[in-house]
Amino acid sequence: MEKKLKQFKDIHKGEICFIIGNGPSLKIEDLTKLNKLNIPTFAFNRVFCAFDETPWRPTYYISQDENVTYGMEEKFKKLDLPYRFHPIRWKWYKNINIPGAYYFKTVDSETKYFGFSEDISALVNDSPTVAYTGFQIAYYMGFRKMYMIGFDQTYRAIKDENGNIVTNDKVKSDYFSDKYRNDETDNLIIPAVFEMNRAFLSVDYHIKNGDIDMEVYNATRGGALEVFPRVNLDEIFKELEVKKMKTVAVVPVKMNNERLPGKNTKCFDNGEPLIKYVLSSLSKVKNIDEIYVFCSNEAICEYLPKNVKYLKREEWLDLSSTSITDVLTSFADNVDADIYVLSHATAPFISSESIEKGIAAVQSGEYDSSLSVSKIQEFLWKDNKPFNYNLERIPRTQDLDVMYSETSGFFIYTKDLMVKEHRRVGHKPYLVEVSKIEACDIDEPEDFEIANAIYNSIIKNRE
Repeated sequence: MEKKLKQFKDIHKGEICFIIGNGPSLKIEDLTKLNKLNIPTFAFNRVFCAFDETPWRPTYYISQDENVTYGMEEKFKKLDLPYRFHPIRWKWYKNINIPGAYYFKTVDSETKYFGFSEDISALVNDSPTVAYTGFQIAYYMGFRKMYMIGFDQTYRAIKDENGNIVTNDKVKSDYFSDKYRNDETDNLIIPAVFEMNRAFLSVDYHIKNGDIDMEVYNATRGGALEVFPRVNLDEIFKELEVKKMKTVAVVPVKMNNERLPGKNTKCFDNGEPLIKYVLSSLSKVKNIDEIYVFCSNEAICEYLPKNVKYLKREEWLDLSSTSITDVLTSFADNVDADIYVLSHATAPFISSESIEKGIAAVQSGEYDSSLSVSKIQEFLWKDNKPFNYNLERIPRTQDLDVMYSETSGFFIYTKDLMVKEHRRVGHKPYLVEVSKIEACDIDEPEDFEIANAIYNSIIKNRE
């Protein structure tokens, strides 16, 4: 028994999980969303009453009150769940034998606060709520941030501290499903909510006392449990969806540039190659999972830091007749991601902060793309006549309409936008205005000299 339980030690070290109660606020769509996000979950007792309505199944299922099985013995035993945890007393004293179950020993606590076991292979501290066991098992597995949902702590009838039965006509249901109750036995079981709350207060006590290093947040929709800090479940889901999105940066490089040969690896006066600077900025961006240099010539590898991956591209992509869309489509065919960040070595001074703004906008779902732009508020001419002002009424510069020009700093776009529409700028782009220095782009020899001067006079002093 101990050996079987020891395999769970720290297998989820540093991860988050959801502890799921069976209160009326628990929504089937929330369970389905957890399933889609592939977030580890702990659930209890008759939560299987939801199984017909959702593909979600708990990662870890726990039940320790044998009353839960009454009237549902066969269904309970046949639950197809990979990890089931039950107290060994079921097997020893109640003759309830669940094939494949993981059994644990329990011990009662006589103190004000229930003890909290950090080693479930030795024992689990018992309490009036199975959720307390869930916290101990989750902690042993290495989870350090836990979100609770479905813990309403409201019932139509409860037992108070004096043993009196107190009813509440405002509560319409005790559980998330009408199928949950077994009227033959459940009417005989009146929950002592004050004792259940004692278990939650015990978790809070051990956290604040420094006995255990974990965070617990109550994401229940409504309810009466106010022991742990409240968080909004929909906001938590949104954050998790963003974290789940894989974001990959790509820097396409040609070694046979026509206007400025070898510009991507050409060195400033400090001896560092041009490509170093954009890769350094990308490496500082928090939400980028992988960085690639996409080049047909493996000689570029000697210029790449260890955290940057090299992907060889076909040589036809180096032709002057090849469009950037062809290059990006080829990259998307080879490297899967939800979001792509295109940057160029020829924009050496683009900042990680500007890139992060663009990524955040696309991750939010409000925008399908983002790009770096430079503000233009100047007197422009086209076809030998003013483009944006009237010669008879010349405005002040600050009164000219603001326009923006794309820079080669970055383009951020979704996979669907590139694969389905072959576009790096979508239908609703988010423009990130960058400084004149960030907008610096190198195409011609004099551009390189200007960039080198900017580095020597400004950038070098910031490093």
